[in-house]
Parts: sequence; structure tokens; C-alpha cells
Amino acid sequence: VERKGNASKTVLVNVSAVAEALHRPPIYLIKYFGFELSTPVQMNSTNGLYVIKGAHNQKILQDLLDNFISKFVLCRYCGNPETELSFHKKNGNKICQRCDACGNTHAISMDSHKLTTFISKNCLQENGNNEGHNSQESIPTEQGATNNANDDDDGNEDWGDDLASNITNLGIDVKSMIQSEDFDNLVHEYCEQFISLLKKKKLANQLNDPLSIQELIIEAERLKILEKVPFFVPECLFTDQIVKEIEVYKMLLQKLCAKNIKGQKYLLHGLETIIGKNNEIRAKLFNTKGMSKILLKLYEEDIIVEEVFYEWYKKASKQLVDKAISEDIRKYAKEFIEWLRTAEESSDEEVDGVSNLRSPSESDLGH
Repeated sequence: VERKGNASKTVLVNVSAVAEALHRPPIYLIKYFGFELSTPVQMNSTNGLYVIKGAHNQKILQDLLDNFISKFVLCRYCGNPETELSFHKKNGNKICQRCDACGNTHAISMDSHKLTTFISKNCLQENGNNEGHNSQESIPTEQGATNNANDDDDGNEDWGDDLASNITNLGIDVKSMIQSEDFDNLVHEYCEQFISLLKKKKLANQLNDPLSIQELIIEAERLKILEKVPFFVPECLFTDQIVKEIEVYKMLLQKLCAKNIKGQKYLLHGLETIIGKNNEIRAKLFNTKGMSKILLKLYEEDIIVEEVFYEWYKKASKQLVDKAISEDIRKYAKEFIEWLRTAEESSDEEVDGVSNLRSPSESDLGH
């Protein structure tokens, strides 16, 4: 359960695995929780994270999970969970549940629960062509999909108590779905773990060793923070000799940013942060020549691509550093951005000022 001020939310981390065991799409389950608790829900299928607004204890969620299984999973005839749902517009817009074990089919009343309306409108194709494991392909999975469930149920069928043992036999415990730690703190903790390993490799002079770099990549992937870790590289590795240090650590930077557009953006934001907050770096590099050389080096070493530079340049941010400093950084980067655009348009011609950028003298670099 995560709390920020008076607001709180419950983060579920393995809904996908539970839903797969039930042969139902994850969104069915999270929407069911939202309807039953009369609270908004959010989902991010990419990260496999599902969020319910408010703090909800394990027992309540376990009861809801059991009810969901009873209503929308277990066969009404034999109690087997190996069932599939299908939607039929004809004959009264019915959702049918067919059991793979006994072969019987049961019609789920459209008035039995608000989830049935959601299923019929969003998730199932007519004539039952889209259920089971493959049904997730047609389900809305955009981040931030919400549900405002404030109405009372229109009625509930009597499902009986004889299915309780079948629910128990499934062995699905809601405890494994609840993320007990604040998710933001968890991500922060993962980043700290990576930073610690990065610093350790630096002290051991291993950041040019392919095996050590691969170890860092594997760790970032394991912690699911590969997109974020380039942000921390400047703070851990860079001083006021940034151009030189990009050369020293270019193998690591290339590996971290390869095919990682978000990571490239994070790297630029990380640079912006240390320039804004480190007085020594700012005193030396807070000018057009200094910024041009840094950005050019990142470009020449194939660490950051053109599109990322353009996107970063568009908008100053006050979230990382003072907005005035952020705006000045982009002002000093303007010469490089203009050269980059010109170079794209005419790669065969030498543009005024390009030779100075491409061949900086040692005095320019501050050596």
C-alpha cells in the first residue's frame, strides 16, 4: 500500500500471472475489484502493474478474488475452473461460459454484475472467438485505463456455497498480488542498488571491461530499471572533464543507451542535473562552447540520436533544476542543435562552425 499525504493506493504486482492461471485477461480481474470496491483502478500492462485507489487489506481482496472465481471462472455444473467465455449478441446479448472438462455451457446473466457489461463492450468478440489465453490481444491495455464504479449492483445470482472447495483447490492467494512496499520507494531502492554496483565497478577500474558492463546491463534488466539508469551515470561518473569522460566510458554509455530512447533522454536529463547543481561543472561548462562539445561528443559516439536531442531541446524543465538554468542550458545548446539540423539536411557540405565543433582543441576542452 502506497501513501502520499492523505492519498493512498494499493499496487498489485502479479495480476497477469493470477489471471493466466484462471484463463482470464488481467483487466477482468482488476475491473472486478474496482467495481466491487467502488473505486478507480489503473493498469500498465507493459510493467505488469495494476493499481487500486485507496488502501485495501489482504482479506478484503482475497474475498473479492474468491468471488470473482466463483462468478466468472468455475463451471456451474462440475466446478472445474477450465472454462472459457464467449459473447453472443443474438438471443439477448449473452455471455456464455463453456467448460472444457464437462462440455456444459452456462449463460451468465447480463444483470448479474457490472463486469458483464464491461466484458461485452470491451473484451469479447461475438460468437466466442476471443477468450482464453489469446483474449488479451483485443483488450484495452493502455496505461491509466480507469474505472469509476459508483453504482450499486443490479442483482446477483445465487451461485451456492458448494463451489468453495474448488476455489480453495486452485491455490491462488491474493497475498502474492499485493505489493507491500511503496512502489516509488521500491524503484528508488533498485536504482540505489544499481548505483552501488556502478560505483564499485568504477573503483575497480572495470567500466571498460565488456564482462563488467554486461553484468551492469543484466542487473539493470533484472531490476527493470534499464531505461532509468542512464540518468544516474553523470552523477556517478562525470566531473568537469565531461567530454574526456564520455570518451573513457563510451562503451558503457553505448550499451546502456543502445535502442533505448527513453534511456537517452534520461542521460541528457542527468547531464542537465549535474550541470545545474554542481557549481564547479557549471562554472566551466555553462557556455555555448562547453555545451556544444558535450552534446557533439554524445552524438559522434552514437550514444544519443538526433531525435532525442530535438525532443530534449524543445522544453526546459523545472523538475530537475531551476527553470532559469534549464532554459540557459538549452540556450547554450542552440548552436549544436542548429548545426545538427543543418548537417541532416546537407551531410555532404561543411557547415560554418562545424570544423570547430568536430575538431576541438585541447585548450577548448579545458585540459
